[in-house]
Amino acid sequence: MRLLLISLIACCAATPVSGQGFTVFFSMDGTETSASGAGGSATSPGNWTAVFRDEAIIVKTTGAVAHSCAPKWAWATWFGDDDGDDNFTEGVLGNLDALHPVSGGANPPSLFDFWVSFSNNAGPGGILGTSSIEDGDVIRLNPAGGFVPYITEVQIRLAMNTTADLDVNGFTVDTATGDLYWTLTTTQTVNGVMVQDGGVLRLPASAYVANGDGTVASVTAGGAQIALFELHLDLFYSNAGLGGVVDDLDGIAIDPAGGSFTGPGGYTLPHFWFAADNAAGPAIVSSSGLGSVATQSGASFSDAASLGLSSTDFQGGANSSVTALAWASAAMATTTRILDAGTVDLTTPGSLTVDGGGFTPGANCWFVARYATVTPSGAFSLRSDVTGGPLDAPGAHPELYIINLMDPIVQLTINAPPATVDAQGHTSRTWSLPGIPAGFGFIVQAYDLAAGALSTPVTVVTQ
Repeated sequence: MRLLLISLIACCAATPVSGQGFTVFFSMDGTETSASGAGGSATSPGNWTAVFRDEAIIVKTTGAVAHSCAPKWAWATWFGDDDGDDNFTEGVLGNLDALHPVSGGANPPSLFDFWVSFSNNAGPGGILGTSSIEDGDVIRLNPAGGFVPYITEVQIRLAMNTTADLDVNGFTVDTATGDLYWTLTTTQTVNGVMVQDGGVLRLPASAYVANGDGTVASVTAGGAQIALFELHLDLFYSNAGLGGVVDDLDGIAIDPAGGSFTGPGGYTLPHFWFAADNAAGPAIVSSSGLGSVATQSGASFSDAASLGLSSTDFQGGANSSVTALAWASAAMATTTRILDAGTVDLTTPGSLTVDGGGFTPGANCWFVARYATVTPSGAFSLRSDVTGGPLDAPGAHPELYIINLMDPIVQLTINAPPATVDAQGHTSRTWSLPGIPAGFGFIVQAYDLAAGALSTPVTVVTQ
């Protein structure tokens, strides 16, 4: 233990991020609810936009409860039915493993404003077109279709000097140096040295050639380094009083408080924030002080409540763990308008209820539906880009899916009276539906009349 302590030496301080207007972005391994209570519970559900499933991007801004800028079911609208079984409830992407904000992205962000990695491969089809992504790729979606890679699994393998199949489990960039850091879901080797799934890997800026946007054009073979081993993470968690044993390291970000230390390889490392699969549940740990509970803006991120979540999960049990982690040194300009249908499996005859969240309190909004292309496998519903246009208000989703106002389904739904938004920004709409053959899809989007802002879409499919 003495040698370990010597190898983790604090050194020069860095300028910390201002505590005003700080925002944490994260995802969870299970189904959680907002501390607002609006989501209810599994036995008595409330507004589904306050329920966060395992692919949702959750937002925690200083002084506010958690909300989402990208619910789980929005992904299927972009990626389509990846395996062609007409089941949009399964989450073709698996968990959201890694999350890192795109520099200069919108405030508040949409899915297009994050670099992400998933636990499953996806494509071809949907927004990916003829391309595919691997679970070791770090990418962002392109609103025009396709994706932009930050670094690919092929490049990571080359940098690590391995031929193994890799699944990235966390990713961050030290913007001060350009160094890249990531974690993996399984034990692997880096230049022949074993690193467990609780370790941190590093690609220094000197070991890759960057494109003009900072993404990786090429890497130096064998240029990756082991920044931290799993035993260092065990030490950090133990010193923070949060269990001491790390299984998977699920999320990583640069500590906004700044500072640096010397890692076991003799490299100068920035202090990190970590989220791990361990007994601590949804806590964030900093490497500062050889391990401490992460703090920012007067908040200590030690449990679900500190992240704006209810103290139990949706089923009333223990909270799950954080699976992706990022932050921004700004408050959200507003909340993102989102929709959620609870379940996107629709049995008819029956009713379809779609809930909304993040809308202007006390205002009205219109829910509009149209037919959604759900077959063939991976089909992607047509949409129009409204970025920079009159519908591109803060908190608006930048894609308009209601592209034909004369469509019979659009006409049927748009002629209904607008829905009222409550004081928490929640709203809802229910439609009664006749018997409809299996495989028929609806795509629903809502328009905030007061803000001129569009919501995220949700696609439901009859079974």
